[in-house]
Amino acid sequence: TMRLFLLAVLLSCSCARAGCEPKIVNIGAVLSQKRYEQVFKDAVNQANQVYGRDKFKLTAISVTHKPNAIQMALSVCEDLISSQVYAILVSHPPQSNDHLTPTPVSYTAGFYRIPVVGLTTRMSIYSDKVS
Repeated sequence: TMRLFLLAVLLSCSCARAGCEPKIVNIGAVLSQKRYEQVFKDAVNQANQVYGRDKFKLTAISVTHKPNAIQMALSVCEDLISSQVYAILVSHPPQSNDHLTPTPVSYTAGFYRIPVVGLTTRMSIYSDKVS
Protein backbone atom coordinates (compact mmCIF):
# COMPACT_ATOMS: atom_id res chain seq x y z
CA THR A 1 0.00 0.00 0.00
CA MET A 2 2.90 2.39 0.71
CA ARG A 3 4.25 1.78 -2.80
CA LEU A 4 0.86 2.60 -4.31
CA PHE A 5 0.67 5.76 -2.22
CA LEU A 6 4.16 6.88 -3.32
CA LEU A 7 3.34 6.06 -6.94
CA ALA A 8 0.15 8.13 -6.69
CA VAL A 9 2.08 11.05 -5.17
CA LEU A 10 4.75 10.87 -7.86
CA LEU A 11 2.17 10.73 -10.63
CA SER A 12 0.22 13.63 -9.19
CA CYS A 13 3.37 15.75 -8.79
CA SER A 14 4.81 14.99 -12.21
CA CYS A 15 3.30 16.23 -15.42
CA ALA A 16 3.81 15.50 -19.07
CA ARG A 17 5.74 18.12 -21.04
CA ALA A 18 2.68 19.25 -22.96
CA GLY A 19 0.52 19.47 -19.83
CA CYS A 20 2.85 21.60 -17.67
CA GLU A 21 1.72 25.04 -16.69
CA PRO A 22 4.19 27.75 -17.71
CA LYS A 23 6.31 29.29 -14.95
CA ILE A 24 5.05 32.72 -13.88
CA VAL A 25 7.78 35.38 -14.06
CA ASN A 26 6.83 38.69 -12.45
CA ILE A 27 8.53 41.76 -13.92
CA GLY A 28 8.37 44.98 -11.90
CA ALA A 29 8.55 48.54 -13.15
CA VAL A 30 8.88 51.95 -11.53
CA LEU A 31 7.28 54.35 -13.99
CA SER A 32 7.31 58.13 -14.13
CA GLN A 33 3.54 58.45 -14.61
CA LYS A 34 0.49 56.25 -14.10
CA ARG A 35 -0.48 56.58 -17.77
CA TYR A 36 2.55 54.45 -18.75
CA GLU A 37 1.30 51.42 -16.80
CA GLN A 38 -0.82 50.26 -19.73
CA VAL A 39 2.13 50.72 -22.11
CA PHE A 40 4.23 48.51 -19.82
CA LYS A 41 1.48 45.87 -19.58
CA ASP A 42 1.07 45.88 -23.38
CA ALA A 43 4.83 45.41 -23.85
CA VAL A 44 4.85 42.48 -21.42
CA ASN A 45 1.85 40.92 -23.19
CA GLN A 46 3.61 41.31 -26.53
CA ALA A 47 6.74 39.65 -25.09
CA ASN A 48 4.55 36.77 -23.88
CA GLN A 49 3.20 36.26 -27.39
CA VAL A 50 6.67 36.27 -28.94
CA TYR A 51 8.77 34.45 -26.32
CA GLY A 52 6.65 32.99 -23.56
CA ARG A 53 4.75 30.24 -25.25
CA ASP A 54 5.07 27.09 -23.13
CA LYS A 55 7.89 27.53 -20.65
CA PHE A 56 7.06 30.81 -18.92
CA LYS A 57 4.51 33.60 -18.69
CA LEU A 58 5.56 37.16 -17.87
CA THR A 59 3.38 39.25 -15.57
CA ALA A 60 3.61 43.05 -15.33
CA ILE A 61 3.60 44.73 -11.90
CA SER A 62 4.20 48.47 -11.75
CA VAL A 63 4.33 51.46 -9.42
CA THR A 64 4.96 55.15 -10.05
CA HIS A 65 7.83 57.28 -8.75
CA LYS A 66 7.19 58.68 -5.28
CA PRO A 67 8.12 62.19 -4.06
CA ASN A 68 10.72 61.06 -1.52
CA ALA A 69 13.18 58.22 -0.99
CA ILE A 70 11.44 56.60 1.99
CA GLN A 71 8.09 56.42 0.19
CA MET A 72 9.82 55.05 -2.91
CA ALA A 73 11.66 52.32 -0.97
CA LEU A 74 8.46 51.41 0.87
CA SER A 75 6.53 51.15 -2.39
CA VAL A 76 9.23 48.92 -3.89
CA CYS A 77 9.02 46.61 -0.87
CA GLU A 78 5.23 46.53 -0.54
CA ASP A 79 4.25 46.47 -4.20
CA LEU A 80 7.13 44.90 -6.14
CA ILE A 81 9.28 42.75 -3.87
CA SER A 82 6.25 41.31 -2.07
CA SER A 83 5.04 40.19 -5.52
CA GLN A 84 8.31 38.27 -5.99
CA VAL A 85 9.53 40.16 -9.05
CA TYR A 86 12.54 38.76 -10.90
CA ALA A 87 13.73 42.16 -12.16
CA ILE A 88 12.74 45.82 -11.89
CA LEU A 89 12.72 48.31 -14.78
CA VAL A 90 13.07 51.97 -13.81
CA SER A 91 11.95 54.78 -16.10
CA HIS A 92 13.23 58.34 -16.18
CA PRO A 93 12.31 60.35 -13.07
CA PRO A 94 9.27 62.63 -13.48
CA GLN A 95 11.37 65.81 -13.32
CA SER A 96 14.62 65.99 -15.25
CA ASN A 97 16.43 67.50 -12.22
CA ASP A 98 15.23 64.69 -9.93
CA HIS A 99 18.27 62.44 -10.33
CA LEU A 100 17.98 60.76 -6.90
CA THR A 101 14.54 59.15 -7.37
CA PRO A 102 15.92 55.88 -8.85
CA THR A 103 18.50 55.52 -6.06
CA PRO A 104 16.19 54.02 -3.39
CA VAL A 105 14.89 51.57 -6.00
CA SER A 106 18.44 50.47 -6.72
CA TYR A 107 19.41 50.11 -3.07
CA THR A 108 16.21 48.35 -2.02
CA ALA A 109 16.27 45.89 -4.91
CA GLY A 110 20.01 45.37 -4.47
CA PHE A 111 19.48 44.33 -0.87
CA TYR A 112 17.26 41.50 -2.15
CA ARG A 113 19.59 40.81 -5.10
CA ILE A 114 16.95 41.76 -7.65
CA PRO A 115 18.43 43.24 -10.84
CA VAL A 116 17.46 46.80 -11.72
CA VAL A 117 17.49 47.88 -15.37
CA GLY A 118 17.31 51.37 -16.79
CA LEU A 119 18.78 53.69 -14.19
CA THR A 120 19.51 56.89 -16.06
CA THR A 121 22.08 58.28 -13.66
CA ARG A 122 24.33 56.81 -11.07
CA MET A 123 26.43 59.21 -9.10
CA SER A 124 29.96 58.14 -8.29
CA ILE A 125 29.18 58.34 -4.58
CA TYR A 126 26.85 55.33 -5.03
CA SER A 127 29.32 53.28 -7.05
CA ASP A 128 30.49 49.85 -5.88
CA LYS A 129 33.81 50.31 -7.67
CA VAL A 130 36.97 50.90 -5.69
CA SER A 131 38.68 54.15 -6.64
